[in-house]
Amino acid sequence: MEVPGKKANADRLPSHLHGSEDDVELYCMACDRDGPWVSAYGYCQDCNEHLCETCYRSHRKPAPCRNHVLLDRLYMPKVQNLSSPLGPPDLTEQCKHHPGELIKYFCRDHDILGCSPCITLNHRTCKADYIPDVSRNFEKSKEYKELLHTLNVLQESCSRIIKTSDENKRDVETNRKIVGDKIRKFREEMNRSLDKWETEANKQAERVLNEESTKAKTVLMECMATLKEIEKLHDDLATSAISGKCNELYIKVKENEDILNSYTQMLSQIQEDSAMGTVVFEPNLTIQNIFRTEKEIGQVILQKHSAEKVPPHRLLKDLTKENNKGAHEMKQTGQKSNIQKGSFENLTATTLGKINVKKSMFTMGCEISGIAFINSNNLAVADCKTNEIRIVDLKQQKVISDIKLSSPPHDVVLLHGDQLAVSLPLEGCVQVLRTSGKLSKDNLLLGQLLNVDLGCRGLAYNDGKLVVTFTGRNAKVQIMTLDGTVLKNITYECQKKEYGPGYVALDCGNKLIFVSELVTGRITCYDFEGEVVRVYEKLFRPAAGMVVLDDGSILVTGYSRNDICLLSSDFTKKRIIIPEKDGIKYPQCIELDRKQNKLYVGCENKSALFAFDLKIGK
Repeated sequence: MEVPGKKANADRLPSHLHGSEDDVELYCMACDRDGPWVSAYGYCQDCNEHLCETCYRSHRKPAPCRNHVLLDRLYMPKVQNLSSPLGPPDLTEQCKHHPGELIKYFCRDHDILGCSPCITLNHRTCKADYIPDVSRNFEKSKEYKELLHTLNVLQESCSRIIKTSDENKRDVETNRKIVGDKIRKFREEMNRSLDKWETEANKQAERVLNEESTKAKTVLMECMATLKEIEKLHDDLATSAISGKCNELYIKVKENEDILNSYTQMLSQIQEDSAMGTVVFEPNLTIQNIFRTEKEIGQVILQKHSAEKVPPHRLLKDLTKENNKGAHEMKQTGQKSNIQKGSFENLTATTLGKINVKKSMFTMGCEISGIAFINSNNLAVADCKTNEIRIVDLKQQKVISDIKLSSPPHDVVLLHGDQLAVSLPLEGCVQVLRTSGKLSKDNLLLGQLLNVDLGCRGLAYNDGKLVVTFTGRNAKVQIMTLDGTVLKNITYECQKKEYGPGYVALDCGNKLIFVSELVTGRITCYDFEGEVVRVYEKLFRPAAGMVVLDDGSILVTGYSRNDICLLSSDFTKKRIIIPEKDGIKYPQCIELDRKQNKLYVGCENKSALFAFDLKIGK
């Protein structure tokens, strides 16, 4: 029995499929693969297989076989070729699950290829395509062209990565030489300093020892001269006594009584002067402690650079409409800080309390001039009154580590890893601090020292570059690397030498530098090339610490106004978000925890930080 409307004409069958009544018995090819031989009842022209009655009647039920042309016993071929069934010559891929079966179908629901048994047994209700039907002119299809395009992009990307990798290998060798040279030069500089100090110490020792030697010679000569005079007097008196000249002896004794007293005093002084001291060498304790505590002459740090993003992965996703939609949704719902859009109009601040930054109740008061956010648990504060940097545990609300510096610090900033940079204006240097592992008591260590000009104050850091402000005669802003190499020198124009840039903040997204001026309160915005973008005059008299929010607006401490103001990104509007009534007095520096949106304020002559919670109001 045949499929309605698709009755096959036996005369149109190929000649090699015709047989005679004497032909051998035909068997079901489907049952032959899975079990005993069963006599053929019909034939499927699409599958090129003989079928038993059971397979024949159920063959049309699976979706892939619904339109197959079936021939009953009368019209089915009388010759059975078991070794090479009819089919397209390039349909040769073997099924992994059914040995001997060719892959002929593609299940669109499960996106897999399969043979006839695969589709019949496991994908009976799925939407499946018969490959010979859907593969016609496939080389002209959009899917094939997009695949070729993606392969070309992948190929170009691989070639570009290979080229970049070759360049990177050469750069590594160049970098190896540069790092080695710097380590060697630093060691040579240390050797020169040690040689110089050794020479000076030897000169000092030689000078002291020569003085002692000269003193010993002088004492010896004076003592020998006195001895000769005493012996001469002794001989004269003895001669008079032996010769019986009593009157002469009496007169000489009386005449030389004063001389004898002077000899006694002289010998006493000579004896006192002859006391010799022992010259000893006392090492410089600072240098000695460095050799005892330090385990390395410096750190070798890998500063990663952002690599060029390769687009092929995104292009492969774009091959389907569904992925395009997903990518669009992902882009629209990306994570953002909750103080971005609408920050200026709706930002509010709620007081959270105070955090003690004194080491103990017996220590003197504090003057917090700089704050650096390390992580959600720790802050670093610069105390310019006690010349200290302290690490504050925000959960325990106490100081967990501190280090004494050689002069008052002004600002502190977090570098990469666990390192901090501290500006020391009176010494004209930036001191790098590092921790020996986990932050704890007494594990802050002195690191690299960058020699800069006097008056260094504000610090900011991003992507391996340190931004430093300077006050005084050479008021300026410098952008430098962490080895002290100056990349950009920005001259700062101010009316008086005591004026000049104080604190500095960065808007890395827009590549902008904001500088607040001491005394006048002027805020100047530069681009990374040093060009002035905009200026706001006499904003806070004076302005001090600053924080740039994600929308470009700026939080600025009003030192003499005892408040925190918010300045719009275009410098056209400002408003107070933390008023004087909230308790801050002479605020100098601020820092923001961007993940938790908490603001920390340091004030002059205060032993605590003020904490505020920032939110976007409705």
